[in-house]
Amino acid sequence: MENNTADCAFFKDSQYRRVQMFSANYAVMILNCILCFTATLQNVPVIMAIIRTPSLHNPSNVLLCSLAITDLAVGVVVHPIFVAFKARLLQGDFVCPLLFAKEGLVIYTAIVSMLTLLAISLERLIALYVHLRYKELVTIPRVIPIAIAMWFLWGLIVCAWPLGLIDIYILSLVGIIIIVVVGVALTVACAIIFRILRRHQAVIMDQSKLQAAKTFSRSRKSAAVILQVVILFFVFYAPCTYATIRFNLTKDFDISQNILWEITETVALINASVNPLMYYWKMGSIRRAVKNLFCVSREELFQRTTEFSM
Repeated sequence: MENNTADCAFFKDSQYRRVQMFSANYAVMILNCILCFTATLQNVPVIMAIIRTPSLHNPSNVLLCSLAITDLAVGVVVHPIFVAFKARLLQGDFVCPLLFAKEGLVIYTAIVSMLTLLAISLERLIALYVHLRYKELVTIPRVIPIAIAMWFLWGLIVCAWPLGLIDIYILSLVGIIIIVVVGVALTVACAIIFRILRRHQAVIMDQSKLQAAKTFSRSRKSAAVILQVVILFFVFYAPCTYATIRFNLTKDFDISQNILWEITETVALINASVNPLMYYWKMGSIRRAVKNLFCVSREELFQRTTEFSM
């Protein structure tokens, strides 16, 4: 039986629990420390490339930039807080505010990422389904408020937990409901996109519609990449969703649930480091923009060094 030394929301800390979880806590701390650098260093170039490249200023890339900013927040904020909480815990110091920050931010970034992926999928669906009216229906002034609203509204809900307005069970239940609803919507949207891609394959081969074929081909490639990003999100977040559902059903945060929780959260956060790799690999426009960004930076540095030496 555990001799409780500290209670914080759903988490009960004790010396016995720390001993039993020492290896798991140490492993996830080291992994999150590494992921902190990979998520940050890989998402910053994507964001800077989209911002500084005029040809990438379109609704699709605005939403992609929003997703990259979410992933950057994971690297700059979530991972360091995760590491700080585990480091203090391994030293025998349980810090409740760090637990609130860690869990709240994990839930926050996960749902924001999922909502952003849904927005991107719907944007790609519109581009494929009514591509002739796409520029009329989807514009940057319409997309930016949607992205801001997703960040702000879900942030208000998450903040209600540390403020004591709702408990963790309600927050995680709301998160599960959103995941299920958005997951179904994403599945339907992706299924429609996949069907359109297959049905319109012949358009690309029709030389009499060469210009339309080129336009559709770009939309097709972009949609295919988004499908892969969505699949990756489900792969990394499925274990965490299972752990959350299990927690809500059992209402028990014992050692086994605690270990499952920490491992699946860390697996979910890996997604923030994997997404930019997918952009570099599959999206030629992003890859070229990042390459040009570094080339320009080196040229500017060389020019300033030359001016300084003179």
